[in-house]
Amino acid sequence: MTKKKVPQVQNIFRSDSDYGRALDILIAHPQGLAKEKLISLLASDRNKSNQLAKYSAHVVLSAKSFEASRHRSCRKGFKIVQLKNGDLKVEIQRKK
Repeated sequence: MTKKKVPQVQNIFRSDSDYGRALDILIAHPQGLAKEKLISLLASDRNKSNQLAKYSAHVVLSAKSFEASRHRSCRKGFKIVQLKNGDLKVEIQRKK
């Protein structure tokens, strides 16, 4: 078995879930990451097809703001920001 290329960091999803790995990948790229690259990295990391990885990425990418509605499987505590070049970046909500 090969080692994971993206380290597991503290996040709100289960560590062994596709959603958790998608968030880990985004956190590991603080400069931003293209949506297609996220799907490709998630597919190779989870050993799934790009189509199945796209479904999981869609759930995580539904977090457009801290307060707005999102996919019902997407937990709160972070949001996805789209940069000017189209790349995606994650912002973690700070506890008050």
